[in-house]
Amino acid sequence: MTAVPEEPSAPVEAAPPAPPSVPPAPSDPPAAPPAGDTPAGDTPAGTGSDATAPAETAPAETAPAGTGDDADAIGSTDSADSTGQAPEDSAQAPAARKPRTARLLIAALLLGTLLGGGTGYAVQAARPATPLPPLGVGPLHYPAEPLDAAAATAAQAKPINIDGDLRKLLVDRPADAKEWDPDRHGGVSGWLTAGERSALFGNSEREFKQLLQNHFRRDAVLAYHRGDVEYRIELMQFGEDDTGAASSLWKIEPQSDTDRSVPIDGTLSGAYMVHTQPDHYSDSTEQYYSAEAGAVRGSVIMMIKIFSPKPVDANEIKDLSKRQWERLK
Repeated sequence: MTAVPEEPSAPVEAAPPAPPSVPPAPSDPPAAPPAGDTPAGDTPAGTGSDATAPAETAPAETAPAGTGDDADAIGSTDSADSTGQAPEDSAQAPAARKPRTARLLIAALLLGTLLGGGTGYAVQAARPATPLPPLGVGPLHYPAEPLDAAAATAAQAKPINIDGDLRKLLVDRPADAKEWDPDRHGGVSGWLTAGERSALFGNSEREFKQLLQNHFRRDAVLAYHRGDVEYRIELMQFGEDDTGAASSLWKIEPQSDTDRSVPIDGTLSGAYMVHTQPDHYSDSTEQYYSAEAGAVRGSVIMMIKIFSPKPVDANEIKDLSKRQWERLK
């Protein structure tokens, strides 16, 4: 029985190399079967010189197939060629250089500060020292004898103490004047209580609280009229320690831009003012002109007001305030 020779195995294709556009080279042709297995005279098909030709052309026929891993490799290679740059080239691109302007500015700033400080220190160190002026403290003086405490207390200025009947300190009413007491307050006794004085104002509750908070003591008033002109003079006294706060009760407020306050001679803060614009009473439309003056002496506040249907003469309020101030000295 004649033995059938073994058919050569199919050629094994290796993975294509990396260079693009070059088809993978065919692998080595299959080895010839062993000589001992094939009998003489029975040469199998595809052996000898004729058998090598199909083995060389086989890879050329299967290379353009474009299937499997070979197609993917070829496609990626083609895409890389079409862009003109390989992926490895983009990853290895050098990074952009950082700007040096900021570093140069910081260095210049630090260098300028150091140079300026050093130059200033060197200039100051080279200058001669300036001597300090002598202290303006004179020699201490001591009394030859021990100081008498009672004598020192007596030598000090005494605070102004106005006591007694304040009505005696009011100016005299003119002979041709008549008593004026429209609200029936102070016309007989000449005294006003805190409640009676608060009733003269629209906001009587607020006025009453202010008087009590400032330790109101008493209020002597003189009211009279000469023809159509009405006069009101008050001497209001507070506690010794509350006169400063209570002095805000007589502050003269201008009623128009043309009103000007004028100081009273011989006073520290006294002043008088003539109102150039008319005003009207709260319970009627009747108009009137007014002038007022005020000053503080000790614990007593002097307040003067004049009401007239015509503009008040400045000399009249000036003379009246001066005469009343002289009575308080």
